[in-house]
Amino acid sequence: NEDEDRSNELTNNIFVRNRIEMFIWTDLDQDGYIRRNEIMEAFDDADSDRDGRISLEEFMHSPNNQPFFDSFEIFHGFDTDQDGYIKRNEFIGAFDIDSRNGRISLEEFMIAA
Repeated sequence: NEDEDRSNELTNNIFVRNRIEMFIWTDLDQDGYIRRNEIMEAFDDADSDRDGRISLEEFMHSPNNQPFFDSFEIFHGFDTDQDGYIKRNEFIGAFDIDSRNGRISLEEFMIAA
């Protein structure tokens, strides 16, 4: 039905926008690639209570307390063991840089979604 198709298209657009924002936020040197050191620094920035894991609340208000719009799906995609927290290894693994010569481009990050 037409309403359902429009809703699915909107949801997909929001997901794509959130992935792009996530990439931009993590690409600290803005060179178009994300490397391990940037991922680790982004994790530390998001882990505001410094407990070694990122809660949904922390994730929804990262960075600089700015919300990622509708990032619930991205959070749960990163939380691979589904315990309600993103640990450092899950966060690093979500970028899949180890199989990509130690860096990932926006295009590769979007395809990996």
